[in-house]
Amino acid sequence: MLFGVHPQIGIVGARLLNSDLTPQGSCRRFVSITNEFLATFPYLNKLPFQCFHRDLLVAKRTRTPIIVDYVSGACLMFRRSVFESIGGFDEQFFMYSEEEEFCYRALQAGIKTAYIPSAKAMHMGGASFGENVRCRSALVASSRLKYYQKYHSCSQVFCSELLSRLRSRRVLVLV
Repeated sequence: MLFGVHPQIGIVGARLLNSDLTPQGSCRRFVSITNEFLATFPYLNKLPFQCFHRDLLVAKRTRTPIIVDYVSGACLMFRRSVFESIGGFDEQFFMYSEEEEFCYRALQAGIKTAYIPSAKAMHMGGASFGENVRCRSALVASSRLKYYQKYHSCSQVFCSELLSRLRSRRVLVLV
């Protein structure tokens, strides 16, 4: 029904729930140096310019469908015509960032992505890797780097790598 009513929407995602029915992050903004910086230094989110992450908070609380940059690949639905018109998934992204890259190309083609909170799906986040957190982290970092290299400047790739290394060092120090 949503596709027929809003023909510009070609991709939708549902509200993701953990096994205890608490919400997971189901939609996000496209990755940017600003978002990477705020993820590296989370205490900055308390400052007045936290508006960069405000859309994530709205998405968690909203009860009505909203247009978003991209939805999680754990529950990503799209029209076949969208898949065919943008050339499917980019095969260089095995896991992680593939949904962001797909939705980015769709948006470039004029196709919007919607988050539908009334649709719900249970997602066992991290189950693909089990206890192997280091392997998962390496794959996330590798996919993020590929995304940056494809869509951002060399200086942004460098900054992203630097921030990623700072985050991983901070995690090691805190743990």
